[in-house]
Amino acid sequence: MGELVNLRHLDLSYTSDLEEIEYGLISRLTNLEELDMYESRYILEMEMGGAKWEELEGLKRLKSLGTFIILDVKFLNMPVVETMFSHLRKLYLCKYHGLTNFYHISAMTSLKTLYIDGCLDLTWLDIGRGPSLEWLELYELPMLKNIRSFDVPIACHHNNLRRVAIICCDRLINVFPSVAMSRLQNLELIQIITCNSIEEIITGAIEDSRLPKLRDLNLTSLHSLMSVGGSVGAWSSLEVIQVTDCHNLKKLPA
Repeated sequence: MGELVNLRHLDLSYTSDLEEIEYGLISRLTNLEELDMYESRYILEMEMGGAKWEELEGLKRLKSLGTFIILDVKFLNMPVVETMFSHLRKLYLCKYHGLTNFYHISAMTSLKTLYIDGCLDLTWLDIGRGPSLEWLELYELPMLKNIRSFDVPIACHHNNLRRVAIICCDRLINVFPSVAMSRLQNLELIQIITCNSIEEIITGAIEDSRLPKLRDLNLTSLHSLMSVGGSVGAWSSLEVIQVTDCHNLKKLPA
């Protein structure tokens, strides 16, 4: 496979029985743009003297990285991985055991999509400045209590964010503080499902704050939700509202 020098997309997901990935093979794929290692033998080979993280350092065109890492959180802080962060456009972290916080997005200046799934120990997420981030999806993070930086009043944060999906994050209480509204002017979709501690979507109220491009709001199985919050007119651009199994919600968006 090392002779496939024009290869741009390599999906090694669900290849845990692949017998061998020799050292140096991945580094020869210099045109590779997308690499998916979900449940891949590639990760295991790092512990067995085969493939190494350092092989990825030469992949200057790599824009998308999907990983399934259960061995050791030290891999996330390796210099070669941090170097790749600056030009990644998509990052998928799945079942990353032992990861209690994630703050690396500040270095991901080109990142457009961040998907975190099944990181059972993650307690807080700092999405930093995230100037290019368009899609944020968080799934099955039972310990997550806080999404930091939404409440930091810096105008350049998250101006490109278009979609936010939060699913099965049972310890998260609030999503957006009202001070974040001015930095979410391009937000088009909010989807929050099965988050049993969320009490309010927008906390506090700032006069004339609104989400001018928000079209779709999906709130499902939020048993503690009492209010969507926000100022009068904050939700005026909505075209689709789906509210299901939210028994304590007293008032719909207005």
